Formats: sequence, structure tokens, C-alpha cells
Amino acid sequence: MKQYQVEILNEKPYTLNSIRQIMRFTVVLEKDEDGVYVATVPALPGCISDGNSVEEAMSNIKEAIRGFIEDMKADGETIPHDIDIIGNVELNA
Repeated sequence: MKQYQVEILNEKPYTLNSIRQIMRFTVVLEKDEDGVYVATVPALPGCISDGNSVEEAMSNIKEAIRGFIEDMKADGETIPHDIDIIGNVELNA
């Protein structure tokens, strides 16, 4: 399992100008038994995508995050902030 940070550009139009906001989310990337990379976003439960390569999975999850956030906005929900990663634990099996 690998963790990546992605940045999503969010433009909020105002009357005189446009303010650009960058939102950062942690993405967890795991390779499944078929060799497909599955990407999830812990701060956005249910936001998931995949790809045949790391690059494809990361590109796809960025689009999934954008759609997920747009749906949340349309429903009047508050967009959550990224979670804080304290550390990783490794166990020998």
C-alpha cells in the first residue's frame, strides 16, 4: 500500500474575479490480485477509482475526487479536509 498526495484545483467564481483554491487529499493506492491499482481517498469515504498503472490510477482518482466534490456541493454538504497521517505500521507475518 502506498500513499500519495493529490492536489485538486477548485475555482470559485466571484463577481469581480476568480479565486483559485487548491485542496489536497491523501490517496491510498493498492495493487489487487489482478494487477490493477485501486485508489481510495480516506477523507472521502466511497471515493474510489482504479487503473492499469500508477499513473492511470492517479489520473482517474483525480477525476473521481472532482466529481465526488461536485456532488457534495450540489447536495449542500461540507467538503471535508484531508485526514492527518500520523505514521505507518509494519508487521512481520
